[in-house]
Amino acid sequence: MTAQSPDKYFYNDEWYFEDAHQGSGLFDPRAYGFDPSSRGTACYRGFICEYEITDSQLFLKNLLITTDSDSYPDLNGVSVSIKGYEEVGIIFKRRKPIYDTSIRDFNMKKYKDVKLPLSYTGKLIIGKNFLREYYVHAPIQRPFTYETLLELTFENGKLIETVDFSEDARIIREQVDLKDPEWREQLKKLSIDYEKYWWVR
Repeated sequence: MTAQSPDKYFYNDEWYFEDAHQGSGLFDPRAYGFDPSSRGTACYRGFICEYEITDSQLFLKNLLITTDSDSYPDLNGVSVSIKGYEEVGIIFKRRKPIYDTSIRDFNMKKYKDVKLPLSYTGKLIIGKNFLREYYVHAPIQRPFTYETLLELTFENGKLIETVDFSEDARIIREQVDLKDPEWREQLKKLSIDYEKYWWVR
């Protein structure tokens, strides 16, 4: 399956990509009157969220979406600000891009600066500086293939804890041959605490 365009998070003045979440309360366009539809194989769900964390509160910052009905209602008082094509940005930047999220491919519409507060409760794994040599042609990249890997814990939309798993990810990369089809079996031999490392898959 084609790699899917992940959601993005603006945190501590940097952009990260979501790799896993465990909880409820992230943005659901259907709850706001949208009927998202896929226009490209790299975004089967038909929308991409760009979140931000400001003063420990989680917000929906921007939304990129296509709909079956071609209807785009206002979102938190914001109208569609861009109709047509716009570059969203490259996901993996190691020497040359592996793929990007250009809405030229999806004909997406954009809601900009929505600033919609969310009441997410749960955990998120976000990463930056993807190591392109570990790319796999799968919907989501493996969390430990990012140089920087963070776990964020929220309660009703408030960030209550941040754990840096970058060193853990580095150890996994060093001890496991990720090119081996049996890499999951190798992981088991590391005696990983799967409750703590729920994002390992």
